Amino acid sequence: MTEGRSKVVSEGTPGKKEVQRKVKMINGEIVSQDVIYQKVLVSAKPKIIEYGTKPRFPVSLQPHATIWELRIVRWYHSAWI
Repeated sequence: MTEGRSKVVSEGTPGKKEVQRKVKMINGEIVSQDVIYQKVLVSAKPKIIEYGTKPRFPVSLQPHATIWELRIVRWYHSAWI
C-alpha cells in the first residue's frame, strides 16, 4: 500500500463489564461510591488500521534523479504494461 493511504482491517467493538457499587447517599445526594465487585463479560476488541509506507514513486523518479535513471525507469514501466 502506498504512502498516505489507509484501510480498516477490522472494526473495533466495545466491551461489557458488570459492576456492583456501594453508594452512600445523604438527603438524596450521592456522597460516595465504592466498587464492591466487577467482572468483565465481553472483552473489548481494538480497531485495526493498516497504513501505507511504500513510496508513491520509485526512488529514481524523485526530483534528484539523473537522465539515465529516468530512461531506465521509463523502460521498466513500458515492460510492465
